[in-house]
Amino acid sequence: MSTMMSEELHLEPVDTRAVLRTSVVVAIAAVIGSLIPLLPTVLVPSPAAIPATVLICALTLFGVGCTKPERTLAIGARPACSSS
Repeated sequence: MSTMMSEELHLEPVDTRAVLRTSVVVAIAAVIGSLIPLLPTVLVPSPAAIPATVLICALTLFGVGCTKPERTLAIGARPACSSS
């Protein structure tokens, strides 16, 4: 059975510690990502809450776009805010 799994199906044993760590990181990122648009609606007075939410979300997405290619080491990728 192990020969069939490794040679025919190309399945390897799963490191459960790495899977748990990855799932915790994804859960924390999801919570932070969900709080970004909710915080202005809680902290800013009602008439200005929607424009503040749109502005903060746009700035956050722009910031992620500026830093993500540098962190992921994508070949040929440039940050969105690079000058060249």
